[in-house]
Amino acid sequence: MASLKQNPDGSVSIFSEREGIDVLRAGGPKAPTAGNPNYRPGSYLKWQINVPTDTAGALGSWQNNLGYDILVTGVAIDVTTQSAGACTVSVGQAANGTTLSSNIFNGQSVAAAGQFAPAAPVARKVAAGQFITASTASGASSGLVGQLFIEFVPA
Repeated sequence: MASLKQNPDGSVSIFSEREGIDVLRAGGPKAPTAGNPNYRPGSYLKWQINVPTDTAGALGSWQNNLGYDILVTGVAIDVTTQSAGACTVSVGQAANGTTLSSNIFNGQSVAAAGQFAPAAPVARKVAAGQFITASTASGASSGLVGQLFIEFVPA
């Protein structure tokens, strides 16, 4: 059984009585320090890529409608069916849902099945109202099937 627990620092936890641990903690002091942090649990976006087209943003786009800025901390593509020919995919922050952007994930080949993530760590702020787009950067995405995962925390 799980229960809500108010902590002395102002944060709230979901406490697993069975495991004896906090499984989620959020909030904290107004002026956080390293010794007394403000807990900000992350979130994930997942969307399916299938029957894609090769226009900008056509592999998927999401508008940050959360009402606050977010910091993208991770991205991964799970290609279950490769593209019929050579194809690269880029993911990025954009002002609208129909712009090719590559400032989160740049030019990943999807001509083979597998799981792909950037070699370098991701840190990209996406302001409230902006978009995250996934686009065909080169080649043709015909036949491509997979999922895109975006990890973020409140900025």
